[in-house]
Amino acid sequence: MTFSWQTIGTVLCCGVVMGVGSPAIAQRITPHDARVENTLNLIAQSAIPSGWQVIQGNGVALALPNSYYGGNPSTDLERIEEQLGEVIPDSAQRVNIIRQSPIPFALVAFHSQVDSQGTLASVNITSAPIPPNTEISTYLDATAELLSQRFEVLQREIVRVNNISSGRIVTQASITTQDNEKQELQQLLYLIPGRDRVYIVVFSSSVVSFPQQLPVFEQSIETLAF
Repeated sequence: MTFSWQTIGTVLCCGVVMGVGSPAIAQRITPHDARVENTLNLIAQSAIPSGWQVIQGNGVALALPNSYYGGNPSTDLERIEEQLGEVIPDSAQRVNIIRQSPIPFALVAFHSQVDSQGTLASVNITSAPIPPNTEISTYLDATAELLSQRFEVLQREIVRVNNISSGRIVTQASITTQDNEKQELQQLLYLIPGRDRVYIVVFSSSVVSFPQQLPVFEQSIETLAF
């Protein structure tokens, strides 16, 4: 199978590492250009809630609350690093994780404020080629098995995302911060098949913030366009 642990592991680990920060509050920046108007046309059958924005990635688009910022790592990484620097002191190190990743990210986004655990909620999207006529349940089972080697798999199921049969997995991970403190994070991962690719969307936050962020994540995924 072309769908490997390297793909899944990279996006999940990036979501975990990139989401950890030091307590700080940033002035929210909403950097968008005329591309947003075209992006809105891509998001068919998905109402954009009031107070939300569309974030454009590389061949993908996603709506998130205005408290998030992000974009296409191929073209927007310097801007994202600058914005991330308003929130956490080691933004360059964290952005380098994306820059040096062997798996290209199509979209990354971050919350503009750390939570009480010093953690940023985040989203990242990548994709992998899939053979034709492959059942999403096959990828769900394989992915959950691979994830269980490094993460605690809390849930896995088949759901409908924008009327597409998709995989949904919730995981939990324990990490050690630069201050040698333990933090628990949760990730919500979706596997959404396209015509010849499967799109991997990973939402991440601290365990403390996850219940609050979960409705946002679940509403955001319904706006995914590719």
